[in-house]
Amino acid sequence: TFRCKLHLLTRWQPAYSNKRSPEYTRSARSIQQAMVTLLNSVPGEKIIQVSDMKQARGSGNILVTVDIMHADETDQKNRMRQLVRGQLERGSLGSSAVNSQFFSFEEPRAPPIPRACPPEKHRCPGGRCAGRCDGINECLDGSDEHNCPAVGVDVGSLVTSLTPPSCSGDASGPHLCQDGSTYACFCDQKIECPGGEDEDESKCFEGCEPGTVSCDFGTQCIPESQLCDNVADCQDGTDEQGCTTVPPPPSCSGDASGPHLCQDGSTYACFCDQKIECPGGEDEDESKCFEGCEPGTVSCDFGTQCIPESQLCDNVADCQDGTDEQGCTTVPRCEPGTVSCDFGTQCIPESQLCDNVADCQDGTDEQGCTTVPRKYP
Repeated sequence: TFRCKLHLLTRWQPAYSNKRSPEYTRSARSIQQAMVTLLNSVPGEKIIQVSDMKQARGSGNILVTVDIMHADETDQKNRMRQLVRGQLERGSLGSSAVNSQFFSFEEPRAPPIPRACPPEKHRCPGGRCAGRCDGINECLDGSDEHNCPAVGVDVGSLVTSLTPPSCSGDASGPHLCQDGSTYACFCDQKIECPGGEDEDESKCFEGCEPGTVSCDFGTQCIPESQLCDNVADCQDGTDEQGCTTVPPPPSCSGDASGPHLCQDGSTYACFCDQKIECPGGEDEDESKCFEGCEPGTVSCDFGTQCIPESQLCDNVADCQDGTDEQGCTTVPRCEPGTVSCDFGTQCIPESQLCDNVADCQDGTDEQGCTTVPRKYP
């Protein structure tokens, strides 16, 4: 088991101290995926998790702790350290900018090996006593669930299999305790870590606020509207599991042309959609977001610009997103005694046709003239 610490060049926000916050889960998921990809070539079973984020001393950046639980016959510590160091020297990890000058990669102090485990327990290779054949993989190598007898209930001549017990909160263990040992379930009212951090009351809670639902991980609530929206908002991804219908991909009511760039180099999808995606919140800048337009003006689809109604369908893109010239099917009429230029947005007196003077912006009033133009007093 290894513990890696690195600096993200992302501005610290109090939300990162709450593992249930969207900011924490979004960053943790991004870092975890980047580390999985980076270490994919290293042989052996690996479980990679972001265990902590806190403000780095002396800066406004984020100190991230990543735990790497690795089971292999060969020692791959140096190889993994070199891979991580090499990536950090490039200045990025996934979509996050990182400090290439700070990096630590070490093995947590091993827990003391007990002299003996109780008869009903199994000793993991790391020395921890784990429940034997209880349906929960507590040892990293799963040895506590090896060679277990079939579990069932006789019903006449039938045998009905029982579902192995699972965690009501986080069933994706094992996870790393602070002393280097492992635990299976987080906030399940069973203390497994010597320091009790798997049952930290400040991180365990009951229920979610109205209008929100709990993820299976048990320490995160998300709005009901984020269920089955093709975006994994839960850290464990359970908000996108068991969805019977496939909804259309989420789109912005304002700007659907994302992604766009945040000031720190990360990206966001929607501008002024009441969902803060940038660490600095610039995607929801109140000075640039507004509601409605003044009378006689209309809003562009981009959502941050109003133009006069007279500029709709005038063959000039007045909106930054060009939507004032989309869906135009009619050409404005001209007053009696005037004619329309081919451009469709200008009327001129009939007397100006074929007078050797280009009165239309597109010059069409002087095109196709077959007779000598009349002279007018």
